[in-house]
Amino acid sequence: GSGAEAELHGYGYALPVRYAYTAATDDGHEQLRYSFLSLDRGGEQPTLIAGEYGRKEMSTRLARYAIDPGTHQLAADEHRISRPLEVHPDGVGHMQGCAVVGGTYYVTSSRGRWRLGSLYVGTPGRWKRHRWALPPGPEDISYWPETDSFWSLSEWPGRRHVFEVRRSALS
Repeated sequence: GSGAEAELHGYGYALPVRYAYTAATDDGHEQLRYSFLSLDRGGEQPTLIAGEYGRKEMSTRLARYAIDPGTHQLAADEHRISRPLEVHPDGVGHMQGCAVVGGTYYVTSSRGRWRLGSLYVGTPGRWKRHRWALPPGPEDISYWPETDSFWSLSEWPGRRHVFEVRRSALS
């Protein structure tokens, strides 16, 4: 193959890194483990939702960050520090992705290679679990307003699927 193919390790596409942020935490606070990130376009200004995958006694926090409308990057103060607008300690275990629609959170949760995943609907600390609603290994989730549905994908090699969940089915 060509030199470009060799640099991509056989992949047909590459997503270049444009910016990177260094995570830090104020003294006395546990550093957030960034497991997933999604864009919430539902408010006056878009925000980013970050969350933690956690098992057993691990934290399962959800954090919301402001986006600078001029640069479309994280909003920062005069010291170039971005602080979350809010941090919720009450996520769910095994979180893999989150989408927010009209103030309601939709969180995917995995339970291993062979067990079906769940979709949690509500707000941090007030969840309704839709058990076995997703294939094994659900990952990030994205909302498509034109069809009022969510799209996600599963993670296990040989069993990777892209799938849709209609929001109306989650009453």
